[in-house]
Amino acid sequence: MVTEVARDRGAVSVERRRERALYPKLHPGPHSVAPESVAPNQRARLYGAMIELVAARGYESSTVAELCALAGVSKRTLYERFPGGKQQCFLATYDIVVRRAETHVLAAGRCGRNGIVGAGPLERLRALVEAFAREVAAYPNAARLVLVEAPGAGPAALARAERTRRLVERVISWSLCVGSDAPAPTPRTVHRIVADGTRLVRAHLRDGRTSELTGELSDLCVVAAAPATTPAGLTCAHLGGSSPR
Repeated sequence: MVTEVARDRGAVSVERRRERALYPKLHPGPHSVAPESVAPNQRARLYGAMIELVAARGYESSTVAELCALAGVSKRTLYERFPGGKQQCFLATYDIVVRRAETHVLAAGRCGRNGIVGAGPLERLRALVEAFAREVAAYPNAARLVLVEAPGAGPAALARAERTRRLVERVISWSLCVGSDAPAPTPRTVHRIVADGTRLVRAHLRDGRTSELTGELSDLCVVAAAPATTPAGLTCAHLGGSSPR
């Protein structure tokens, strides 16, 4: 699972890790992994190695040889699991990280909605944003892959980054609308919340200050959302109250 393989592993450098696999190769024998589990195990190790390597080197500077060495697999195995090589592995890793974060953040938003007596739109937004900030702080290397490296990792990765941005904007709109007759936030307001929040998160990732992110990001988003207005009397009821997934 990415929740296991993507966890930060201290300050050991990639140079030192190249001397030995971050995820040692499987060995045949009665105590080895069951045959049907070999391919998923190898993919999971490649996901984890991709997260670690890209965090240390950046996507462009990362090599197939380094990726395979960290994952404890051969180049042949890499191309068996991901025929598109490094980029296909990167995209698959991106998708898993985003799905995991989406599940956790939306769950937190629903808990915030149901668990806070009289919770309003800003309280729901704060619950979502704080859940996202906790994900970033817990898995900074995975967050860096998605938020810092993906936009420069080729057209397919850029398309995924754009898709993720649109998803986040839908989640923000949902948090400010669901179960409320309050005015719907304008698209410009939602776009500004996401853009400003993304810049802040990237800065914290680059500076290694993700432990300080939760309060700053929450305050930034809530302050930006507070004066939200709506054109022509459009309200949340017009947008519907279903989940953005």
